Amino acid sequence: MKKERLILHLLISAIVYFVVASVVAMILYPNYDNTSQFLSALGVGDNGWLLNSGLILLGLTTIPFYLLLNLQFKEDMNMFLKIGLILGVISGFLIIGIGLFISDGPTSKTHDLFAISYFLLLQLFFVLIPLGLTKILFSTWKHVIILSGILVIITFLGLFIEGVNQYIFQKLIVYGNMVLQLLIAQKVKSND
Repeated sequence: MKKERLILHLLISAIVYFVVASVVAMILYPNYDNTSQFLSALGVGDNGWLLNSGLILLGLTTIPFYLLLNLQFKEDMNMFLKIGLILGVISGFLIIGIGLFISDGPTSKTHDLFAISYFLLLQLFFVLIPLGLTKILFSTWKHVIILSGILVIITFLGLFIEGVNQYIFQKLIVYGNMVLQLLIAQKVKSND
């Protein structure tokens, strides 16, 4: 129980740190524009460490969080949930990669590979997790399932529909995923 609570608290702390660090980086970044630049732009320059440390911390806490969920759902595990949780663990490694390799200079292609992989993976994750949870108990997890559905639509629009502002959609996906993680963490915490 103590280890589970620690993992949940670390994840929540990492999410709070990332949100605060990204907002501070937006303020400090000269001429940063939410409507014409991706979050990765904040990882470059003198204050780039703010965003990058937040990403690395978030990735490092995401991995044990989804491993914990794998144990929490062991008795109710189904194929959708199992694959979704594996994707959650992989997303942690991708987030770390996004933070380690900045989007400018010689590491930009590696950064882009991690970032694109992360967003494509989230598209599957946002579909599989609600399918897996629906098979367990819809009423208990309905907020997670509904938010996942909304995030599927946002991700699809942001990735595949021409003419939408991808910079805004990226932020909706990133911060929406954190809200989803917080909802899941809160559900797991209340089940302890």
